Amino acid sequence: MFTARIRRRIVVACGKRVAFMNEMMTAIRLIKMYAWEEPFMDRLKALRAEELRHLRSSALVMSINMAINPSVTLISAIVTFVTLTGAGHPITAPEAFTLFSVFTSLQFTIGSLNHTMRAIAECKVALSRLSVFLDLPEHVQPAKTSEDLDKDVALKVSGGNLGWYKGTTSKKGEASIILP
Repeated sequence: MFTARIRRRIVVACGKRVAFMNEMMTAIRLIKMYAWEEPFMDRLKALRAEELRHLRSSALVMSINMAINPSVTLISAIVTFVTLTGAGHPITAPEAFTLFSVFTSLQFTIGSLNHTMRAIAECKVALSRLSVFLDLPEHVQPAKTSEDLDKDVALKVSGGNLGWYKGTTSKKGEASIILP
């Protein structure tokens, strides 16, 4: 769905902007101390401009849908009448009235179609984002017993692979570190 792709882009752009704002608020003291306000504001403005671009394209699609929807029932009624008369089927007044009533009753359904499509698109995006979270493996809390805890030890690594540089490690079980 085209609207779902646009909505996904909006959500991604908004997520980037919100994450950047969170980083800015976390590091506001450093930003102020080193006078980095301008570069950070420029980056924030660029993220907001991207988000607004996607929002405008979404609004354009919704506006086109809202402009076209009222005329869909009228056009479909005209096409139906032209097709029936072109096929040689004479249309009587009761048939014409019935057809026009059916198309008029469809106008509400077709009119609400753009809102329904937008809701479906937003639901699809939300469910896809939620499924990423729900598909994560379950977190198993390690069991802690009073026998496992040593009151004098803050950190203990036993049987771990340790090394100072990339690619260099000790043999498993060779090193144990205990920090008081």
